[in-house]
Amino acid sequence: MEVTIKGAERANEWSIVSVKGRLDTITASDLEKKTIAWIGEGHRMLLLDLAGVEFLSSAGIRAILVVAKKTKELQGALAIAGLQGIAKEAFNLSACNTILSTYTSVDSALKGLNPKPS
Repeated sequence: MEVTIKGAERANEWSIVSVKGRLDTITASDLEKKTIAWIGEGHRMLLLDLAGVEFLSSAGIRAILVVAKKTKELQGALAIAGLQGIAKEAFNLSACNTILSTYTSVDSALKGLNPKPS
């Protein structure tokens, strides 16, 4: 699994955390550690780009929920973008789609999360 983080330029903007590969028992702790460290540096708004995730296990779902809880505790937010295939099915079966904001892509998420004034 590969995790890359594109940081926000301003405090109230979304950092994009891109994940590629399998998010399972072996790799979930890596995602959790990297994102919790990023949150610890003051980044509270995270958009988790899961378009590159080919498999999502219960351990991966747990890691996502741990990160969501941490952001919420610090008055931040976590949103999910790009889920597809088996990973999307696992996410939806766990009912996470009812407690976290989900978007089809990073672009649609950023438009939905940061609406421009009319």
